[in-house]
Amino acid sequence: MSDAGQLVQGAAPGDLELIEGGLCAEERLEQRDARGLTPLLLAAQRGHCSVVIRLLQAGADVSARVLGGGETALGLAAQAGGIPVLEALVAAGAKLEAVGELGNRPLHWAAVGGHIAATRWLLSRGAAMACRNDFGTTPLQMAAPACAAVLQDIAAAGAPARTRLAEALAAEAAEAAGAAEVARAAATAREQEARDAAAAAAHRREAEDAAEDAAEAAERERAAAREAAERTAEEARTEEEQAAAAAAAEAARVAVIAKKKAKKDAKKKR
Repeated sequence: MSDAGQLVQGAAPGDLELIEGGLCAEERLEQRDARGLTPLLLAAQRGHCSVVIRLLQAGADVSARVLGGGETALGLAAQAGGIPVLEALVAAGAKLEAVGELGNRPLHWAAVGGHIAATRWLLSRGAAMACRNDFGTTPLQMAAPACAAVLQDIAAAGAPARTRLAEALAAEAAEAAGAAEVARAAATAREQEARDAAAAAAHRREAEDAAEDAAEAAERERAAAREAAERTAEEARTEEEQAAAAAAAEAARVAVIAKKKAKKDAKKKR
C-alpha cells in the first residue's frame, strides 16, 4: 500500500495507525475518496470520534462538504447520532445551522434518524426548530416519533425548555463522568487486587518451593546417614567375621601342634 490515501483508508474504519501514517507522510488532509468525502467527513459519518479529533488537531477543514456542495461533517455526524463527534466538530467551529444535502440542517438529520440524544444535544446548543429544507419541511415534521416528542416539548415551552434541557444534559454528562470515574476506580482496584493476589500466589509458591527443597535436602541427609550407618555396620560385621575366622584358624593350628606333641610324647614313653 502506498502512502497516498492512508488518511482516506484509515478514516472509514477508524484506524488511527493509518491516520498517523498518512499524517507523517504529509498527505493532503482534504483528499477525497471515490464518493467525494474527505477523511474528516468519512470519520464523522462513521462516528469515529478519536479520528475526528486527530484530524481536526492536524488542521482538517471542519466546514468541508461532500464533493458537489453536499453534506457537511456536522450533518453526517447528526445522521450517525454520536454526541462526542458532534461536540468535537462544534468545538472546532462547525456551524449548527450549516445547510447540507437537500437543504437539511443537522437537526433535520438527527430528528429523522430517531437519534434522541443527538436531537436533545443540538436543541440544547440552540439549533433552530423553524428551519426548513428544500421541500419546506421542518425537523419536527420529518422527525421520528421519539424525537418528535422532544421537539414538541421545546416548541411548546420555548426558551425555558431549552435551558432546562441544557441543564439536564449537563447533569447527565456529570453523572456519566462520575460513573466513568467510579468505573475507572473500580477497575483500578480490581487490577491492584489481581496484582496483589498474583504476588501472594507467587510468594506462596516460593515458600512451598523452599519448603519442598528443605524437605528434599533433609531426606537426602537422612538417606546419606542411613547409608553411612549401613556401611559402618557392614564393615563391623566384616571385621568380626575376619577376626572369628582368624581365631578359628589359630585354634586349629594350636590343636594340630598339640596333637603332634602328644603323639611324640607317647612314643617316648614306650
